[in-house]
Amino acid sequence: MNKITALVAVDYTTPNAKQDFVRSLRETGFGVLKNHPLNQSQVQAIYEQWRIFFSEERKNDFKVPDNGSGGFYPQSMSETAKGNTIKDLKEFFHFYSGDVCPDDLRPAVQAYYETNQSDFLKPEQVVVDYILLTPDDFTVEVDEATIRQQFESVRDEYTVTTQSQVSHILLIAGEKESESDFARRVSEVSERLALAEDFAAIAQELSDDIGSASQGGALGFTDGTAFPEEMESAIAALQSPGEVSEAVVTDAGTHFIRLEERIAGEAVSYEDIKDELRESIESAEAERALLVAVEALRDLVFNAPDLVGPASAIDAAVQRSE
Repeated sequence: MNKITALVAVDYTTPNAKQDFVRSLRETGFGVLKNHPLNQSQVQAIYEQWRIFFSEERKNDFKVPDNGSGGFYPQSMSETAKGNTIKDLKEFFHFYSGDVCPDDLRPAVQAYYETNQSDFLKPEQVVVDYILLTPDDFTVEVDEATIRQQFESVRDEYTVTTQSQVSHILLIAGEKESESDFARRVSEVSERLALAEDFAAIAQELSDDIGSASQGGALGFTDGTAFPEEMESAIAALQSPGEVSEAVVTDAGTHFIRLEERIAGEAVSYEDIKDELRESIESAEAERALLVAVEALRDLVFNAPDLVGPASAIDAAVQRSE
């Protein structure tokens, strides 16, 4: 069973009227407008006059020339809908002001044309010749040696450095605390760690770093650059997760550092990033070549009578807008 598509009248006053009307024509072959500004009685009168004309033999006296223009189009010259091979079964007459038209029918259609002249005007259009250049026009395959040279210069940027997750207990000497009292606090932490007491529990109890103490002294990860040099050196010396450093003195105070986890660094291989480097080099070179060509073209077209010569000079083609 064939599908029946409902024909819906399009409201001329709605914002999407143009799109909806075109869609109706494409889907059903018909378009119905409502709330339009057309003078219905005027249109009906013109239709009636031309209905009589199409029933008369004299219509053939106004047959349009083979090259097309204003005049009568018989069925043999009718249009073929897009996507079809059979011509439309219709006759029609193209009217152009000042062109061929039956004398008795001209006044009505001429009056309608003049009253609605803006409806028959196309937007102003400019046809231009132009030269289109894109980076793709200048892309040249890069050789293996160039890619390897680039790899050597950027390989460190792709290398994943070793990451160490650490915790610490920080002791800070108070303003009125004597050196001996502070030393006793440092010794207490050292002795309790030597007895293998829980590091996180000692940090919560004794660490002066308020921010990390509540987290058991957790400081997160470092790639060797996050903390003061003295701390980083001590962290690098720790070998296994769970190992605790001796007391480490920095400007902040005295630290005991525990290694929680170590993630080994990984160096990227040439094969891993070869294609990425190739694309990057070719793209950069194409952009540079494009800029050079544009500058050259700017000079060439300055006094040229047309674009043919300048286009030929840079091995490009002249295109024309539609």
